[in-house]
Amino acid sequence: MKSDVLTPLQFDLAIAHADVDGIEIGVLGDGMPYLTERGLARASGQNMRTIRRLTGDSAGGSENSRSRRIAVLAAAYGHREDILYRDVLIRGERTRVYPDGVCMAILEYFAFEAGGRTAHIAQQSFRLLARQSLRHFIYSRVGCDDYSLFSDSWQYLHDRMLLNPIPSDHFSVYREITQLLVATIQVGMTVGVSAAPDISVGLRWGKYWTDNGLDATYSARRKHPHRFPASVAGPDRVDVWIYPIAALAEFRAWLRHDYVPNHLPHYLGRKTDDGSLMPSRAEHLLAAVNDNSSASA
Repeated sequence: MKSDVLTPLQFDLAIAHADVDGIEIGVLGDGMPYLTERGLARASGQNMRTIRRLTGDSAGGSENSRSRRIAVLAAAYGHREDILYRDVLIRGERTRVYPDGVCMAILEYFAFEAGGRTAHIAQQSFRLLARQSLRHFIYSRVGCDDYSLFSDSWQYLHDRMLLNPIPSDHFSVYREITQLLVATIQVGMTVGVSAAPDISVGLRWGKYWTDNGLDATYSARRKHPHRFPASVAGPDRVDVWIYPIAALAEFRAWLRHDYVPNHLPHYLGRKTDDGSLMPSRAEHLLAAVNDNSSASA
């Protein structure tokens, strides 16, 4: 039976993501640079089904032999994991991504071994990336460096995501505001147990939920255990509200149209007052969040 819980093994967290000439790239919380399945397909001149067939469970001897060849090439590029891909949360959506070593293996294979009418596309991508490592290319395009990714705040965010799977018929505030949490860290705010906007969002959303009688509209919210990393002081677990998935669209609309314009400025004001965030960076964060909200409206 297929589990309805998103386990830590199924999902990782993208902390930086960008689209470069139609190719989606990014970096995970553990520092791994990646191309999405769509981005890798575009860079190699293939379709997404071909990429998935070659890097996952495949049927048929010829596909298996091609898959084995790609695995050998990936190992030569330093890939040490048995699985050639990861399933990742990007903007709240499940997305398959491929580590940099796997991407280079696939580009090399389609550029110089597989043949076909689209080989020139893979060759062009491979030669571009051969001038500098794919890792460096991705880091530079998403605005990260190798060291900033491993700060305490990034690790805290990453660990909390992995520790807290949610039933598939519910959503949690923490997972839904990943973009806001990432933006908060990117402008220099230290995020931890006592300083994370999910607390502010959760309290405001809970009040909105009860004030509007949304238990009757969607079904009752319920408590769910939420664990904290062992590396931080404080409780290792609290019970938090999780909400029926049918209410997700209303939550996202409320977050965009109510919390961001009306409550986020007050939250950031408190953080500048206590020294957690410089005023200029608070203004930058507000501008970035408002731009993202307008673009997705």
